[in-house]
Amino acid sequence: GIKMMGLGKPVIYTESEEVSRFPDGSCIRIAHGVAEVEELAEHMTLLAGHPALARRIGGRAAEHIRRVHAARATAGLYWDLLRSCGAGRLACYDGQEVVAP
Repeated sequence: GIKMMGLGKPVIYTESEEVSRFPDGSCIRIAHGVAEVEELAEHMTLLAGHPALARRIGGRAAEHIRRVHAARATAGLYWDLLRSCGAGRLACYDGQEVVAP
């Protein structure tokens, strides 16, 4: 899904913690459960019938991926984590620090 978003394609995800951090409008989220298949079909039909909407969602997706998942940004997060481990701290994704035991 991340690769497709990076290519500017609209992606439909089942609601989950993993996709909760994607900005609104950068993907389509559907509820998990009994109506999931029907909701997926409805959204696929909507996107196929409204190519301008699909392009807007895809454009927002590509921008998000370029900004957050770019190699430099990801490498920076890894570097910060490694550096904080060397200092006796573990840095959480959201920027909060936890002291190592």
